[in-house]
Amino acid sequence: MNAVASTPFTSPDLRPARRTGLTRTTALLGAVLAVGALAGCSSKPVDRTVAVQGTDSACTPAQASVQAGVIAFAFSNSGKETSELYVLRENGDVVGEREDVAPGATAELVVEVAAGSYTLQCKPGQKGDGISTPITVTG
Repeated sequence: MNAVASTPFTSPDLRPARRTGLTRTTALLGAVLAVGALAGCSSKPVDRTVAVQGTDSACTPAQASVQAGVIAFAFSNSGKETSELYVLRENGDVVGEREDVAPGATAELVVEVAAGSYTLQCKPGQKGDGISTPITVTG
């Protein structure tokens, strides 16, 4: 029997093969990418809270302007359908999203935002373009 063939972690000269750590590296990379997918979400303390009322025909924040920082959007779904809330940058990139908010429920979306123009987008029925409302983040 060939010793090389029967020993999976040996090199052709019968020395133990060096493991590259590729499995650990791949797992770590996967974890980093998963965290990156939540980049808009923040684990920092909330600076302020903005109530957002969603219905089947409107997406209304309690205020149209808010200071930059970590913001908790308290999304109340007063519609008849399950809804979503998105915070979008001016170019349409998603800063954060909260899905599956049942009728009558309130859910929180926490994002860290810098000064600029953003859009809150409510999606009753969780489909289509939804209802967009501009919001300004200052300072």
